[in-house]
Amino acid sequence: MAGAYGMVVTTDAYTSTIYAFGKGKTETTVKVSSSVIAEGASVLIEGTILDMSPAQPGTPCVSKESMSAWMAYLHTPRQMPMDVTGVPVQLTAISSNGAVTELGYATSDMNGNFKLLWNEPTEDLYTISASFNGDQSYWPSWASTGLAVTEAPATGGPIEPEPEAPLISTEVAIIAAVAVVAVIGVVAYWALRKRK
Repeated sequence: MAGAYGMVVTTDAYTSTIYAFGKGKTETTVKVSSSVIAEGASVLIEGTILDMSPAQPGTPCVSKESMSAWMAYLHTPRQMPMDVTGVPVQLTAISSNGAVTELGYATSDMNGNFKLLWNEPTEDLYTISASFNGDQSYWPSWASTGLAVTEAPATGGPIEPEPEAPLISTEVAIIAAVAVVAVIGVVAYWALRKRK
């Protein structure tokens, strides 16, 4: 076994293979469930953290504790271990004025996926950042996306009952008054005619 420039080189006499071990490149992605939400709503932040090493590009990054079994699965005819744990990804929100809100850490699963629910962000335009700080096996990587939080919709007040419609409309009242005057006029005309 020999080492230089952060790499360890060894041979496998059984397979006549030379192995070089070193830190692997990583790739982080991040997205939000909706890029525009109302103030007081929650948003799901999710993404991936993948190993981009030449020997296994696009595979999930795994914890130091899972590394031996995971590499044996990827490079030898071994079954996939079912107790694989991922790596921690730090999530932050940076507001339009540069204020940083630490949202916490999410640990990736055996598929390289991570997720975190952010509850009730305030109205602003944010940059959501996901950062993997690296470890003994992987180099760091990060990614970001945008999130707009708009003013919450106005809540409705008490429902006022509609004013009751009058029993009769103005037009009907005028017609009725004209009809009454006409009837009185006809009755008066006949009463005067009888006197003659």
